Amino acid sequence: MDPFPPPTERSDALADSAPADVDKLSLAISHRPSISKRPLTSPPASPTSSQRDGSTHHPPGPVVAPPRLPLTPPTSPRLIKSSPNLPALAGRPEDSPGSLGQDAFNTPKPSAAAHDLPHQHPRPSDRLECPFDFDLAKDARGRDQVFGSGAWSTVYRALGRIPRHPILASPPTPPSSTPTPVPLIVAVKTPSGRHALPIIHNEGLVLGQITRLEDARRYVIPFYGFHSPTSSLILGAVPLSLSEHIENCSRQARSNPESTSTWSTSPPIIGSIKTWLALADQTVTGLAWLHDASAGPGIVHGAESGFGFAYTPLFADFSSSQLLSASKVTPNTLSAVTREYTAPELLTSKVLGDPNTAATKASDVFSLAVTLLAAVTGELMVYPGNLWQRQAMATQGWNVLDFVRNGDQGARLPRFGIVERVLERAVLRCGIGGRVEARAWVDVVERIKMEVGGPGMTPGETRPGGLEKSEEVRDPQS
Repeated sequence: MDPFPPPTERSDALADSAPADVDKLSLAISHRPSISKRPLTSPPASPTSSQRDGSTHHPPGPVVAPPRLPLTPPTSPRLIKSSPNLPALAGRPEDSPGSLGQDAFNTPKPSAAAHDLPHQHPRPSDRLECPFDFDLAKDARGRDQVFGSGAWSTVYRALGRIPRHPILASPPTPPSSTPTPVPLIVAVKTPSGRHALPIIHNEGLVLGQITRLEDARRYVIPFYGFHSPTSSLILGAVPLSLSEHIENCSRQARSNPESTSTWSTSPPIIGSIKTWLALADQTVTGLAWLHDASAGPGIVHGAESGFGFAYTPLFADFSSSQLLSASKVTPNTLSAVTREYTAPELLTSKVLGDPNTAATKASDVFSLAVTLLAAVTGELMVYPGNLWQRQAMATQGWNVLDFVRNGDQGARLPRFGIVERVLERAVLRCGIGGRVEARAWVDVVERIKMEVGGPGMTPGETRPGGLEKSEEVRDPQS
């Protein structure tokens, strides 16, 4: 039986052009154009033919292309290697910062752990977008100028400018009728990779909460907002950190032997005792304001080493911060701690091995006390000895004053002196009746300042953030 029966009907063109003795199979093939050559809107050039079952095959109607549906994202994005050379991308003349591709810092691959990260992808309504653009600054050799780098980010020096294209964002802004002026120099904090995106996003949300408060400028460096194309934070430029200032003072002291004083009169490395008390007053009051959930932002800072302060001094590094009102903790904020400045209760293997562990208000107090101690001795590594000895002593941080007193700079920390009186309750073990809270610590510092004769608050004055001066700290002349 012939598998290709003759057509029952043929078009006139086909009947006139095909000889009667042409092979049926060759005729069918020669007059059936290739599928790839057919126009989508034309029916195939094939006559109506009888099927094997005897039914009649009718020519199909015009083939209409299906409507173009919107593309949906894949369930798992492609993993494109992130580019660590953000400044090179931003520095190209043909690229503006607004045109940087998202592949400079790609979103982490979704996983069970990544879905649980709070604030990993903050909604536009929850975050503050930077209202201006920037150009990365270059040195004489054309290299990007870097303020500093850490475990999570690199901070570049940049020049602020009016954006070439309007920034389409409508986030909540601080209550001000005056538009934000474009600063001349800014700091651009870019994540070091995909793993740092949740940390940088959380830091931006925390800074956004702080910036909306009236007293923020007194304690925190300026924050201008997110730069979404590069997942960066735009901050006020800090020409000198507190740690750099301490290091400079220590270098000057070592180069000037005459500055070495006797055991009982060695001043703090940063200057006179009044200078150190002013530093303590500013930073302790700022910490109490940060912890205050009613009049302040209500956050745990989590990074009180000298590297987290500007020389001014202002709180600068919020990469380990947590909002006290947050329902979830941002994971891994304690995975890059500086052990010498970390509270001993956080230095156990159980705590450091738990990604959901975070700093506390009590650990903030301890870390700030150690930072102020470093401003006295000039030793940024705090404890004497080698690395292993320092880390072992850090696990017993409640003895930090005795450890430091036995070191090379112990002459600057006399027993029962002003420094010890300011810091002794801030480095106690954590618990009931132990470490002082930030609000009570402010009163301790103010009382000692009044005894030394430093500048104090006027009678009846209220500290920013609703921190009332206690009766025992008021001016005796009031």
